Amino acid sequence: MSAGLPEPLVSVILPTYNSAGGLSKSVSSILRQTYADLELLIVDDGSTDATRDVLAGFTDPRITVIRHPENYGVARAYNTGVDAARGSFIGFIGSSDEWLPEKLAEEISRFSGLSPEYGVVYSDLWEITRSGERKYWQNPAIAGPELINSAGTDYQVNYLGNGAVLVRREYLDRAGAFDEQFRCFSDTDMIIRLQRLCRFHHIRKPLYVYYSNRGLSSNPVEVSIARLLLLKKYPEGMQNLTFLMHQHDMIRTSLRSAGVDNRMSGSGYEKDQSGSIAENLSRILDDRVIRHICPAGSRRNRLYARGLAAVRRHLNPLLRSRRT
Repeated sequence: MSAGLPEPLVSVILPTYNSAGGLSKSVSSILRQTYADLELLIVDDGSTDATRDVLAGFTDPRITVIRHPENYGVARAYNTGVDAARGSFIGFIGSSDEWLPEKLAEEISRFSGLSPEYGVVYSDLWEITRSGERKYWQNPAIAGPELINSAGTDYQVNYLGNGAVLVRREYLDRAGAFDEQFRCFSDTDMIIRLQRLCRFHHIRKPLYVYYSNRGLSSNPVEVSIARLLLLKKYPEGMQNLTFLMHQHDMIRTSLRSAGVDNRMSGSGYEKDQSGSIAENLSRILDDRVIRHICPAGSRRNRLYARGLAAVRRHLNPLLRSRRT
């Protein structure tokens, strides 16, 4: 445990849920960092597998384990870790991923040469697919606070996850807590908020190893819901017609890949016009915003209505059971 030790410069937060199989390599990759002035906060989000036994094998005093009594979701695990963190810089790692040994040293070195308006330093990464293939992944260049990328198709910060970033604590505090209504993409939401508060510095080489197709971020239904929640939270994106159409296309493609069409057709929920946001997808975006951005009779309004209708009958049963 880190209690009684001097305050570290860096706090690393590792949320885990039933990831005993890959947890040891994640923890070991933090303990092997060439920059050692750190603490590792492991938030066990209600695991029911052998996670507790795996963690019991680590005795490094820089490790603190915090346990949730049940599974609350990764956003709350992030918040628990941030609340307990003592460092001036905050980093994150997925429970099956790895940091290369020099990651933290290089990021701290970059910060030392940057002015205070730089709040985030981030790297590229290696992606390891389910088949074991190793791919170089170049993260996006964050040029400013704009929500949408230059192609107009997606968020400027899209695919830049928490694992690649190191954040000044002061900016993370200003951004506020991770939004717990997101089951996935809570990191995308947070990085959008940070993007509007500070400048980003990009290290153009891989320092993070990401094991893809594991967890909620690869669940097409959860991804679809998260994209809709992002549209709700940042409605200015709907002013870009290309962006709006692309979001609908990705949602429909994800649901088809999951076979949701066959499982949920004829459910009857598509006719339900009552209830809360969690019960009815047609109200996940505020009506006043839609009327302002997509005026009645406009081409944008027709495209929006058509795209929404295409996904609505599939996600309503899921949203009905989700408390937002």
